[in-house]
Amino acid sequence: ALIEYEKNVSLLKDDNSRAQDKLNDVFEIQNKLDEANLQVQKLSIEVEDYKNEILELKSIKEQNEVIIKQYLNDIEIEIIIQHIIYEYSFKELSKIYNKPINTIISIYNRAKKKLKERYESYEH
Repeated sequence: ALIEYEKNVSLLKDDNSRAQDKLNDVFEIQNKLDEANLQVQKLSIEVEDYKNEILELKSIKEQNEVIIKQYLNDIEIEIIIQHIIYEYSFKELSKIYNKPINTIISIYNRAKKKLKERYESYEH
């Protein structure tokens, strides 16, 4: 009977040890899930921040477009964009618009001055 008792105790200890291992595995999984959830929450906050930044930039871009259209005529806008963004030379622009190069430079400088004055007035 003593041998049977010791066998049962040994089996119970083994069962208890396996159960403890399983419980430790469950706790480890729960900790990993908690960490993952925390990361998801942080990423969600970052995504929300990026969305807000994009909306703000979009709003600024739209405001700038309105301002530009209020203060510059179509040819001034085209020359500014083509010279700055697309890097057309004044010589190339004079051919495109069939205007003397000095006229193109004058249009460009006048448009730049208008924009500069407009944006400087915002700062004061």
